[in-house]
Amino acid sequence: MSGTLSDYLFTPQPASEYIYKTPDFIKYHIGMLVVSFSIFCASASVIYFVIDRLIRPEFYVKKEKVEDRIQVATLLNCAIHHLSTCANGFYIIFYMNPSSTYMGVLFDPEPEYMEYVPLTSMMVVFTLSYFAYDYLVMKFIVKNSETDLGKQHKVHHIICILLAIFALGSGMMLPKLFCIAMMCESSMIFLNYRNMLGKNNWKGTLSMINSVVFFLTYTVFRIVLFPILIYSHIKYRSIYDFYSMSFIYKAYWWFSVLLFTVIICLNIFWYKFIVKGIVALFKK
Repeated sequence: MSGTLSDYLFTPQPASEYIYKTPDFIKYHIGMLVVSFSIFCASASVIYFVIDRLIRPEFYVKKEKVEDRIQVATLLNCAIHHLSTCANGFYIIFYMNPSSTYMGVLFDPEPEYMEYVPLTSMMVVFTLSYFAYDYLVMKFIVKNSETDLGKQHKVHHIICILLAIFALGSGMMLPKLFCIAMMCESSMIFLNYRNMLGKNNWKGTLSMINSVVFFLTYTVFRIVLFPILIYSHIKYRSIYDFYSMSFIYKAYWWFSVLLFTVIICLNIFWYKFIVKGIVALFKK
């Protein structure tokens, strides 16, 4: 797998390559972890400087606490990850998918579907670095992370970090499914926009449209998609000799099912509040 980084990222590899930790795998993925984490930290600083010293929008100036202003910069910075991972998820389904139907890769497991380009696992590392960065922000900068919701978010981030590690360790179809799951971040773009402006201060038609789109993306990419991904994860065992795999691989596999189920339960728990909000919105 020697050659340029571009050759490495887009050259198809058999799924078993995830299991063999080649020098290129280690070099590029550790490099991606360091670079992406640095990008998130640097871009947050740049965004904060621009909105605090140069642009100073009205909604931002109204925020008196420094931590609230930092939160605005953090929410804007999250868009880098959310847009990238959403684009990658659509790339996997609509471009990397050898199935004759776009959803065939999820519902009709075939050996050739597990072929991947290493860009997939690199995006897993990119997401791992994002959740590590965002967890540190919640832990040490944003003080309201000690609320019940903040604690739930921290648990969510720890689980996502572990899932990313398990995806890289176990390989096979899991990194590709992990990247498809990250399409769920599309809903966070709209939630973050509302939180940034202030949900109690932002009114009118645009606010309603934003809330509806958030509800729809959350429903499709979290409530509907995630159980399908669990189904696919389990069904793909039938096309390779799962029981002959190493104990570590099988431990990664089962822990992935367990942790992803916890994420689904969290999503459903939050969903009931989202539904109540939408119902209240249309009752006005």
